[in-house]
Amino acid sequence: MAAPKVGRLLGDLTRTVQYWVHQSDEEGLAGLAEGVHPGRPRRLTESQLKAVETALRQRPEDVGLSGNPWDGKTLSAFLQRRFLVGLSVRPCQRLFRQLGSRMRKPRPHLASGDPIAQAAHKKNSRP
Repeated sequence: MAAPKVGRLLGDLTRTVQYWVHQSDEEGLAGLAEGVHPGRPRRLTESQLKAVETALRQRPEDVGLSGNPWDGKTLSAFLQRRFLVGLSVRPCQRLFRQLGSRMRKPRPHLASGDPIAQAAHKKNSRP
């Protein structure tokens, strides 16, 4: 079977299929095995990640931070205080997603609002 057809069937580029064929010709099946992909080591260990996950289930006040809800800035401060690990806000936001947590912000509530006027506005403001 031709490389372009195999590529379409597998959802890969023709050049990738040609590379696979070349690797298998040179090294046999061992040449097709995935190699190690070294990268930058994680800044947090597995035990630290579990501690972060546990902390995110609590309020920031409970772990010694200010009364703000959990967000990237608060998590960054927590990591710096607890583990001496400096992560900026954006990687902390990614960490939220990685741990399956969400950044929750409270909805503003007007204490002096007129409920009747608000209900009338809601009814009449939508087409």
